[in-house]
Amino acid sequence: PGILRNTDYLNPGPAKLLAATLDKDIKIFKEGGVLPELWHWLYFLPVDRQSDLSADGHPIKGHFLPLLALVY
Repeated sequence: PGILRNTDYLNPGPAKLLAATLDKDIKIFKEGGVLPELWHWLYFLPVDRQSDLSADGHPIKGHFLPLLALVY
């Protein structure tokens, strides 16, 4: 289906919240600053409509994962 791209303004708020949770200095996070490794997972979160979710609450398969007919 092609490459998915997502852009977002990185507000320092989520990084400050995680830093406080981990007892880190929150003053180091400012706009335009660098995040520690893996902290980008706080951003670029998917936004799916309720009608696009399957019964388990995850997005309906088909784009990232192919539709698979699993036999039990």
